[in-house]
Amino acid sequence: MRKINWQVLAAVLVFLFVGMDAWAVRDNIRREYTEKQTFEADVEFVVAPSLTLGVKSDTISEMTSGSGVTVDGVKLKDGDVYTDVIYEETAATGVTVDGVKLKDSAVYTDTITEKTAATGVTADGVLLKDGSVVCADGGTVEADAVNEATAATGVTVDGVLIKDGGVVLADGAVIEADTVNEATAATGVTVDGVLVKDGGAVFADGAVIEVDTVNEATDATGVTADGVLLKDGGIVCADAATLEVDTVNEATAATGVTIDGVLVKDGGVVLADAATLEVDTINEATAANGVSIDGVTLKDGVVTGSVTGAVTGAASTNTTQGNGLIVYLGNGLLQIGTLTISATPEQFKTTTTAYYRASGIQFNKTATDSLTFSAADTINVGTAAGDYYGIWLVQIDAAGTVSTKSPAADQVYASSALAIAALPAVDAGNVALGYIVVQAKTDLSWTANTDDMTAASDCAAVTFVDATVLALPASI
Repeated sequence: MRKINWQVLAAVLVFLFVGMDAWAVRDNIRREYTEKQTFEADVEFVVAPSLTLGVKSDTISEMTSGSGVTVDGVKLKDGDVYTDVIYEETAATGVTVDGVKLKDSAVYTDTITEKTAATGVTADGVLLKDGSVVCADGGTVEADAVNEATAATGVTVDGVLIKDGGVVLADGAVIEADTVNEATAATGVTVDGVLVKDGGAVFADGAVIEVDTVNEATDATGVTADGVLLKDGGIVCADAATLEVDTVNEATAATGVTIDGVLVKDGGVVLADAATLEVDTINEATAANGVSIDGVTLKDGVVTGSVTGAVTGAASTNTTQGNGLIVYLGNGLLQIGTLTISATPEQFKTTTTAYYRASGIQFNKTATDSLTFSAADTINVGTAAGDYYGIWLVQIDAAGTVSTKSPAADQVYASSALAIAALPAVDAGNVALGYIVVQAKTDLSWTANTDDMTAASDCAAVTFVDATVLALPASI
């Protein structure tokens, strides 16, 4: 008995039922007998537009193994659907796949579950797994709000806890920021009790500032702390202010500290030339050593050393002679060296042998030419209008070295008398040979060792004066 092909039978029945005019046979009807004597037909029908047909089946299986079933270009194979595009059937409703709505490039679903256990779900490089989010290296999180998952625990970002409007950093963490702005207008920002507001800082009472450097905000204005100006390495106190400090150390090694012209260095005090020391009492620093003043030791009420000047005490017939003898036996000039200008007019010389006593010992210095000033001191370097004078002490030490000393690097004395009144004292271990007074030309300056000492040449006038020699008292 020949086996019936039910597909062909169904087609014939449909053909008979709907009428010849509703169908058109296209392509070919292929009949063939197989070893199983199964009749198969490939028939393509075109249904008239007025006729609605449907195919009902529980299962459609692939005819060729491993090929799947293709319906209008969509391939169904091994439980998967292969297609490039799925379009919504009803406009503006989207496409729903197993409860997931796909509409206008968006996905609508309540839950996305990982397909493979313990792998999570990756969306555009972002891994969602076990309640956490892992971004790819270099990825950025952009969100209007990030809320805490567990009530009252806040949100922790890389060890920084953000909770209830505040930020809590891990111990030892550092904040790096270009700007920190106040959250509430006109309230400033408070950092550990320090209020930073409107460009200023307000510390709590009793607070201490610990900082390596405080720089001026405005160039060349320095920093003012409670009325004290700190600027360019110096301190300027307000008028009548008092500086209270336990220790003032030198900034540069071996230079000491200078206070209003007084050098305090290595436990000693050096006053400026011609300065006066006013003090009620000078006590010895080291017990039983006494106090030494220019080689004279005052100790336990006794004076030891070479003393010049008047001796005070009970009057006697020998007081005048005794005082004069003390002066004569002290350090000083015994015979002048006769100071004058050298043949080289920028220099000076002595023309006779000078005898002098230094440190209690007598010395002499033969006539010496081509002596120069110890420094290139000036008169009226600013070339102010008028006539100005300068003065130089000429002194000699025990080794016979002649040097000069001026009261200032630039002198502007309005008269010779004023210059002479400013003549500096001799240095320790030296004896005065005399002094030189130079008058600069009107409205001009004069420089030692550069300008000559010829009257009406580089200067207006010059005067050489020898020091006063020591002499025995008249009554001896």
